[in-house]
Amino acid sequence: MVGLLLIGCETRQPVATKPKQLVPSMLPASSVEQVPRQLPASPMRAPWIDTGDTSATRRLISLDGQRWLVRTAALPDSARQLSFPVPADKENHLAAYTEKGADVQYTFQLLGPQGQLRFITQLHKADFARVVYGSLRTVARAAPPVFLAYWSARRALIFETNFVREDTDEGLSILLLLDPVTGKVLHLSPGKEYMGSCDCWPTLTPDGQTLLTGKEILHATGQVFSLAQPQRAVAGTRILSDSTFLVAYEGDNPEQANNAHLVNRNGQVKRRFTFHGTDSGMSGGGYSLAEALLPTTGTQYLWDGAAQLLTLVPVHQPAALRQIPAAQLVPFRAPQRPSERKLAFDYNDMPSSVLYVDTLTQQLRCTIIKTE
Repeated sequence: MVGLLLIGCETRQPVATKPKQLVPSMLPASSVEQVPRQLPASPMRAPWIDTGDTSATRRLISLDGQRWLVRTAALPDSARQLSFPVPADKENHLAAYTEKGADVQYTFQLLGPQGQLRFITQLHKADFARVVYGSLRTVARAAPPVFLAYWSARRALIFETNFVREDTDEGLSILLLLDPVTGKVLHLSPGKEYMGSCDCWPTLTPDGQTLLTGKEILHATGQVFSLAQPQRAVAGTRILSDSTFLVAYEGDNPEQANNAHLVNRNGQVKRRFTFHGTDSGMSGGGYSLAEALLPTTGTQYLWDGAAQLLTLVPVHQPAALRQIPAAQLVPFRAPQRPSERKLAFDYNDMPSSVLYVDTLTQQLRCTIIKTE
């Protein structure tokens, strides 16, 4: 897994604004969280208040300056049994069989300051048929949806709903947008896989107008642009600025050229380049990008351990992208300078590196850590 380490504190005014991932935080039952346009970027714990009931969650939020309570639940409906025929797999000598499972009722509620019900929305597994494949949808256990954020520019409540096969790593994480007034489903985003998953989190641009996932670019206007490409999977996504996103793809050929794209809000490619710093050596085969965004220099740094190649992408001038072979980097010799920031890129089974970036001169020094 790639590790990113930023050491030192910044005192200068940043020249690039880092986007914020939609990651929730734990709230005590007596508090109310002011839900901003962008949530903190650091990973936090799950957003539910632990009531001992694994079938439901609740979250206190602030909308229009008032307290509101978001409640979700997922209850198995044993009266509605589902089945899904799985055809034979002759190549792997597997006979045909039928998946069976119970339906689930997913409930979303928004209650006002005096406990008045603004809306209640109830969905079933069939409502997710467009984004969850049949066999997993049939057997998935009941898991309550998780509230992530309120997207003010879109006027949408964002939830995550997980479909997981019991006692396995097989699963999908679905992004669901609901209207905060009516509870109407505004959008269902295709799921992020548990196994072989991309390094991506639902993230808003700094201006709050665009939401980037591992599958789509969503506009506050309701427009949606798919990131899917034939024969290739999204290995990771990053927001560089309000108008430029990094999308890294991987396929059957681990040496495929031009697998990384810089795209605009509409998914149109502005620049292609080769970057395979998408370490998938972790258990489960998930991807992890070897990258760091340093606001002080306004640059994203990408490390490709296999190719021994460093890519620099200026966030405000992505067309000025440049790539530097590791052999051309100045070797690091102690001590670390006061103006240097340390970026560490850690691989499972490929050479790692520690990059020292001088924020005053932009000079680079590097240490390569060889694997045994």
